[in-house]
Amino acid sequence: MRFLLFTGAASLVAIAAQAQSPVHGKVLDAKDQSPLIGANVVLTHLPDSVKTGTAVSNDGSFQLDHVAPGRYLLTASFIGYQDQRQALTVPAGGQPVALGNLALTSGGPVALKTVEVSGQQVSVQRGDTTSINAKSFKVNTDATAGDLINKMPGIQVDASGKTQAQGEQVQQVLVDGKPFFGTDPDAVLKNLPAEAIDRVEIFDQMSEQSRFSGFNDGNTQKTLNIITKPAFRNGQFGRFVGGVGPNGGDNVKGTRYRASLNLNDFHDNRRVTVLAQSNNVNEQNFGTDDLLGVVGNSAGGGRGGGGGGGNSGDFLVNQSGGISTTHAAGLNYSNSWNKKKTELTGSYFFNRSDNALSSSTNRQFANTANTLYREGSLSNSINYNHRANFRLEQQIDSATSLLFRPRLSWQQNDANKILDGVTSSGGTVLSNINTLYNSNNRGLNPGGDLLLRRRLGRRAGRTLSLNITGSYTDRDGTTLLRTTSTATNLNQQSVLTQRSGSIGTNLAYTEPVGQHAQLQANYTLNYAPNNSDKRTYNFEAADQQYSRLDTALSNVFNNHYLTQGGGLSYRYNTRTLQASVGASGQVAQLRGDQTFPTNGPVSYTFWNILPQAMLMFRPDRQHNVRLFYRTNTSAPSINQLQAVVNNSNPLQLTIGNPGLRQEYQHNLVARYTVTSPERSGNFFALLSGSVTQDPIASRTIVASRDTTLVPVNATEAITLPAAGQLTQSVNLSNQYSVRALANYGQPFFNKKLNANARTEY
Repeated sequence: MRFLLFTGAASLVAIAAQAQSPVHGKVLDAKDQSPLIGANVVLTHLPDSVKTGTAVSNDGSFQLDHVAPGRYLLTASFIGYQDQRQALTVPAGGQPVALGNLALTSGGPVALKTVEVSGQQVSVQRGDTTSINAKSFKVNTDATAGDLINKMPGIQVDASGKTQAQGEQVQQVLVDGKPFFGTDPDAVLKNLPAEAIDRVEIFDQMSEQSRFSGFNDGNTQKTLNIITKPAFRNGQFGRFVGGVGPNGGDNVKGTRYRASLNLNDFHDNRRVTVLAQSNNVNEQNFGTDDLLGVVGNSAGGGRGGGGGGGNSGDFLVNQSGGISTTHAAGLNYSNSWNKKKTELTGSYFFNRSDNALSSSTNRQFANTANTLYREGSLSNSINYNHRANFRLEQQIDSATSLLFRPRLSWQQNDANKILDGVTSSGGTVLSNINTLYNSNNRGLNPGGDLLLRRRLGRRAGRTLSLNITGSYTDRDGTTLLRTTSTATNLNQQSVLTQRSGSIGTNLAYTEPVGQHAQLQANYTLNYAPNNSDKRTYNFEAADQQYSRLDTALSNVFNNHYLTQGGGLSYRYNTRTLQASVGASGQVAQLRGDQTFPTNGPVSYTFWNILPQAMLMFRPDRQHNVRLFYRTNTSAPSINQLQAVVNNSNPLQLTIGNPGLRQEYQHNLVARYTVTSPERSGNFFALLSGSVTQDPIASRTIVASRDTTLVPVNATEAITLPAAGQLTQSVNLSNQYSVRALANYGQPFFNKKLNANARTEY
């Protein structure tokens, strides 16, 4: 393995560079010479038609590096403007090629009769990117980006508060093509003022490796790119919102307040943003990373895709409900130097959230119609989180670039909960419980990835890249549980220590084949070790300490997940059609060892073939059809594998299963998009389905009477009172899912009213 990594890295550095040239210029409006930010510039190599391209920056400039000598066709394009094409010859010798100003004239196939009317089009489809005009939607003067995009066709917020676009969860929001506060969509949508937005682009962003090589490996992220208005790209702007008033509830004292601050200093490539907020009205402008900072990855997977999972149950009181008092602040910085050969983006975010939750539960069991469970609880949790993300990209020479993206988060969570539960049947109490639960947890999560890329030789499309990723999670927690119930009384302390991490690498080589095709060969390796030590002690009255070890509730478990494989893919690309097909072989080894309270080794080896395919058909600028087929594997998390009981509610116990197998999933997605520039209408449809082999699910056993049982792959017996529950992770045979979605948008009354119709199954 070390020899392979050394060989791969040495190949990138040692191969002699051919004399390649940068090509640069500016794309401007022919009428007023203003920069056309976000315009596309594409170089098509003649005669093999291999394409490389870039987007225009804030001042209208662009630069295409490491262009091999030869003949090209350069195309500059922008929505609502006529394309400009010109022949270009890049000479040998590595001298820069300066194209000067490329002035685009308004009009063209996607424009209407005048520039003013074209500017009011609701949406335009350009390739695989949907561009939506922000001017077509009316919002309040204090509206945020999130308020604005919720009015746009094909975009909505789901029940969990996550933003979806074209039926998929938005994983990244860019501002003028650059990251903003890391990869947290909420930081952008809840803080950027709507008045600064000119338009919003929706597309599937390829991985860094794919964008460099031009080979779409299917590993994409649903992305929103917010293009700001020219007036907001240079200068200072911001927003302050504040309010205070009496509490509307009769039973809660005090006043309610809300204050938020957003300051921005933009000057060409240098951008600084400061955010701050404080409120007690349950508003949170941060994402999942801040609420679940002590919850992280357990094990990697392989793809066609990849995955892993974690479980927050041991670390946090659920903060999805209740009322939160929040104090938060953040800083975002981006800049570029050395003629944009060095680009840096960084962000830091802090928040403190104090959550109070009062809840009641009434549950009727399906198998016993007369059995009822009633529960009331009061909980409070205080969560501190620090999060930092950076992105540094360095253009080493015309053929070689380096990308480094480190990240770090730290969280502390202190929580308490009081719970009263009663199980009854026909009015007769079967069991009851009173619980006092306290927890103190902390988590440290560093990680990052390093990507080294190089273009080889004079022929466009021949590339070699090495991607190294790594992460580490350090978690410690202490809990106190005091319980009185009909079955037993408990006074326990649990001490939990978990250490987990992963390191992986992906080596990829691409080679052009003929005029319109490309091959990619890749090798991947990932290693994810996990260690967990949970020990529970009962209180001893004799010495007034938690000194008696409870072996049934204690567990020391170590496991590691090693995956490696190689694959080959073929891609065909023309102006109207893109298609790729490929497969990779993967061997995955899951090794586990329970060393306490008894020895219980776990050993699995999985051999998989992971096929994938993609088809994109664009007959014209208004129609787009896309088909994706992907496969992936996912290993069980360390919490799912641990055969240790979680008894925070003794009437509802949970336990892991050391015998779990990995999941294997097939995914098929079909999308169809059409836009009508003349009527400013749009239509989007999605049909997706998945089949999962050996899916990991939860099995719940409800005791009809006092019962003693041994869970699957466990060694200790568990006693359940009447109507008590035991939930355990198990593998099912297969799981199927189908989803269909359609959305149609059309403006009326001279575009003063935008109507959207949406159906989903």
